[in-house]
Amino acid sequence: MHPKKLSTISKDLFDLIESLPSSTYRDSAEVAVALGELKSGTKIRSEKEVEASEQPSKKGGKTAATSSISAATIAKVLSGIDFPKTKNSIKEYAKKNISNIKVRDPDTILDIIDRLPDREYNDMANLEKSISFVI
Repeated sequence: MHPKKLSTISKDLFDLIESLPSSTYRDSAEVAVALGELKSGTKIRSEKEVEASEQPSKKGGKTAATSSISAATIAKVLSGIDFPKTKNSIKEYAKKNISNIKVRDPDTILDIIDRLPDREYNDMANLEKSISFVI
């Protein structure tokens, strides 16, 4: 990373990004999950573990994110949300934004949000990690 760019992000964030394992990340949700795993101190899954548990869609890209219920689909529905947010605030935001996103089963997304632990979420990575446990 260019040294001048470091001034626009915190050193802690820069160090966290630098400590990500050298890997091919399929999307921003996967990077967010890896960052969450690093930050929480849990073991980061290997590429093989991720591939075995989360097969990428053959449809790819925008179609994949809107045709299956995944953490990435939910993140797309929640794009633009400000944090911190409670579970109820997240659900209200999803209800308002879900009509703007083409998803196969909007009720399932709301059900997944309902199953989240009732607490405050500080950022999208934190939220996506919790979603991965309830999907």
